[in-house]
Amino acid sequence: MAAKRAGIKEIMMCSDNQRHVEQVPTEYLKGVKFIYVDTMSEVLHNALGLKSL
Repeated sequence: MAAKRAGIKEIMMCSDNQRHVEQVPTEYLKGVKFIYVDTMSEVLHNALGLKSL
């Protein structure tokens, strides 16, 4: 919620945290896109548009 207040529209986090996000009421999550990753390769792909390492 702090990220949304700061104007952040995309949040990348470990997929292990997805269950925690799902517990937050949807009205607080509107306008925020969550990207769940498991590997550094996925981080780079999503953040920088790199194909793979």
